[in-house]
Amino acid sequence: MKRFTKVFLVLVLISAFGYWGYKQLRKSSSLLGKIHINADSVLKIGVHEIKETLVLDVLTSPGYYLDKVRLKDSDKPEKLEPGVDLLPFNLVFFTLPEVENTLFGTFLITDSADFELYVKQELDKEEAKIDEVANSDIRLARVHKSKMALAWNSKKLVVAFSDDLGGKTLQKAFEDILKDDATLQDKDHPLIEAIARNNDHVVYIKGESNVCINFEDEKALVTGDIYTETPQRFQQEISMAELKSTSLLLYLDTNFENPMNKTDVQKVFSELSFFTKNNLNAAEILNRTNGFFSLEIDGNTTQLDTVITYEYDDNFEKVAKYTTRSKKVPRMHLNIGTENESLKAYLISQNAVNANGVFELFPLYRLHVKDGSMHTTFDTYAGRLPTQEKIKNSFFGCYVDFTKLRQDIALPLADKYFENISELQVFASQKEGNRIAIKGQLSAGDSDINILSQLSPQKQQDSLQ
Repeated sequence: MKRFTKVFLVLVLISAFGYWGYKQLRKSSSLLGKIHINADSVLKIGVHEIKETLVLDVLTSPGYYLDKVRLKDSDKPEKLEPGVDLLPFNLVFFTLPEVENTLFGTFLITDSADFELYVKQELDKEEAKIDEVANSDIRLARVHKSKMALAWNSKKLVVAFSDDLGGKTLQKAFEDILKDDATLQDKDHPLIEAIARNNDHVVYIKGESNVCINFEDEKALVTGDIYTETPQRFQQEISMAELKSTSLLLYLDTNFENPMNKTDVQKVFSELSFFTKNNLNAAEILNRTNGFFSLEIDGNTTQLDTVITYEYDDNFEKVAKYTTRSKKVPRMHLNIGTENESLKAYLISQNAVNANGVFELFPLYRLHVKDGSMHTTFDTYAGRLPTQEKIKNSFFGCYVDFTKLRQDIALPLADKYFENISELQVFASQKEGNRIAIKGQLSAGDSDINILSQLSPQKQQDSLQ
């Protein structure tokens, strides 16, 4: 018996050591050949680490998962094999400095013939055309509805999510990877080392900046630091007027006292079609603000909505008939910090605000525009609600009480995803020098179940997968 116990313990130790070695090897090898050599940031999703966490969760709370599993339906039509490894050991995405606002991901093709059939079937659903890149074996497709471009050869698939799917820099990035294999191949490369030694479920790395997400029982935790190019970009402390009770609170002080921040915000605004379509000048608006913005929702209010129907008169001519009806809308308070000239006066001059002080460019709700000494508000109600002045040690904050928010806003499609979610808190604070600290938490209702399982739609699943 003693001999058996010793042999068993030795086998356990050998297996544990072998598994540890396998993991260490795969942490680096799974990253090689997938990240462009010029990548300036990387987002890693630790698929294997997440699977380990969920397997442990199943072992410790089997009853919860058994209630959600049913046997696969044998009558279902067989699906095509994708022929591509969509869930590798580590799933990595990256950005390139020369391709703005674009996220890339590289996947290994395991069976070229299967993949060609699979990708053609999926692209046919989207009515997307497959093109061939000259002087290469690369094929390219753009799915404009999803703002996604695909490029592949017989070995790799590269996916890009971008607003500009037709840019030449995008195609060049595809060719760099698929034609020239311009990817990181050295496991000792600083970026590969930094990602490989990180055991968090999700990690974003750019230079010294590092933000991580980990999924635990009941909650997901966000922690990290972002380093800006210049120090003290934002205020370490801000003061704001806040409603006494909210289901949603979102605020951001971009600190226009720093001209660099105002320039960056103006660049973003200038690219939004909303302003040009509505004869609004982004620079004129920003010159009347100080960079502060907040949005709060607290309960419901009633608004009158005009409904237009058409009918025929005695002369058989089609005429419009206007009727009003009351509807329940969220009691929303949008607050913009003002500077010098009146923002409301500018919006009136551009016919964005009517004679009754209502902002007419928002189709969902009637927004009453009200000027104050330090801010302009856009509210779904006519009066004013009591506020309290609060000091915040974060320049960005987001707080959501999902239980209360579901009562304030009817979102039937989202309910199945957020039924078990109770609260979200995310904050960004300016610290010493160039450092911005990120901290957040998403909480769910069941304290014994990993939050990833509670985020899944509330319906029976085909299998544990």
